[in-house]
Amino acid sequence: LAALQLGRQVHVLALKSGLQSNEHVASSLILMYSKCGLLEHARRSFEDTPKDSPITWNFIIFGYAQHGKGKVALELFHQMTESRVKLDHITFVAVLTACSHMGWVEEGQHILRTMESDYGVPLRMEHYACAIDLFGRAGLLDEAKALIKSMPCEPDAMVWKTLLGACRNCEIGRA
Repeated sequence: LAALQLGRQVHVLALKSGLQSNEHVASSLILMYSKCGLLEHARRSFEDTPKDSPITWNFIIFGYAQHGKGKVALELFHQMTESRVKLDHITFVAVLTACSHMGWVEEGQHILRTMESDYGVPLRMEHYACAIDLFGRAGLLDEAKALIKSMPCEPDAMVWKTLLGACRNCEIGRA
């Protein structure tokens, strides 16, 4: 609570200084409000910034994704693509997180399949970990294991940790 109060004071200072539209200040405000669950404040901070940088878009999409507002997160993603803002690997981590938290397996699989061909963003380890989380949350552990086996690179600790975290069945955890 004290940190939020201090954050709000910083926000007021940013407004008085005319820095609220600075992408770094705005992204910090979006992150702060999102972490506190104050998505309406995060959205206002987002709306006060120019929409040409992926940084603020990624933060607002993450904010909604992490609070179970996947529909809004995906709407923002589509607005971002329509605005022709350059998508980056973090954008897709945010969108896959939204799909995972909402249980949207088909949507997540579609995004994973098309992110390189449609958006020019190559798959990275973080995207595989998000997909493993997506399958794990949906109870599709066989699909998660199959994805790991099909990866063109060696899975890292994050991927294995994500799979093990999704395992409710000790037999699968040992496999």
